[in-house]
Amino acid sequence: MPIENRGIDEELFEAIIAKTQSGRALEFFGIDLKYLAEGAVVAGMTIKEEHSNTQGISHGGLAAALVDTVMGLAVFTLNRRVVTLEMNLNYVAPARVGATLTAEARVVHRGSNTAVSEAEVHDDRGELVVKSRGTFFIIGHSLVK
Repeated sequence: MPIENRGIDEELFEAIIAKTQSGRALEFFGIDLKYLAEGAVVAGMTIKEEHSNTQGISHGGLAAALVDTVMGLAVFTLNRRVVTLEMNLNYVAPARVGATLTAEARVVHRGSNTAVSEAEVHDDRGELVVKSRGTFFIIGHSLVK
């Protein structure tokens, strides 16, 4: 399914897509971007058997990868290149094998050197699975000229 551009500059949109495709993490984790908007990103993933931990539910690191991705990309939509400084996660409910997760992130602060994003992850029943906040260090003030 194509990734939807919800109002960001087309050149920036294409640059973000190219960046995500140049790395292998999204493919490795099975993260599918749904849409990019100014300061916001939505992505999804389906929990597979190989993602499970010893309790038979999704390993928490998978959710961490998902929220780190969407929160960082939300800052990218503001034409800023960033790396994660710190991130916290509250695991609210287990993600079961076979569930489809949807992660929604938005930027809540954009400073000159840092940005802060928040994300929520819901399962396909609408249940909140993870709530997260991350601080990102701005390493470049533009993805496009």
